[in-house]
Amino acid sequence: MFNFILLLFVLLYFFTSLMYMLYRLNNEYYKSKYNQLYQNKFKGGDCPSGCKEGVCHKGLSCRDYFPYNEECCSFDFECNNCNDTFDNKMYKEHETSTPDNINELIKKQNEYINNINKEIEKQNN
Repeated sequence: MFNFILLLFVLLYFFTSLMYMLYRLNNEYYKSKYNQLYQNKFKGGDCPSGCKEGVCHKGLSCRDYFPYNEECCSFDFECNNCNDTFDNKMYKEHETSTPDNINELIKKQNEYINNINKEIEKQNN
């Protein structure tokens, strides 16, 4: 009985070590691929599949980092500075969602609404 428990313990230790080793290898591979892509940043040509309006929307099928899928986006920065086949536009990094652009858009919308309200008041009087 003791030998059986010892065998189970050794097998558990072996499989736990194997899983940890695979996790570490995959993690290192992912980090190196991320750093390599970020330094080179995809420029020109069509964006990888999964890009939509400058953001990677492909989901888990593209985010399967082991093995890495070269034809598919895995990171949002891959969807910038390339031709987005979804809407045939080119999105620049940080261009679509900067706070300055959002505040300016809100100001324009508020001015438009205020002008409409003034027109309605003139028509009612």
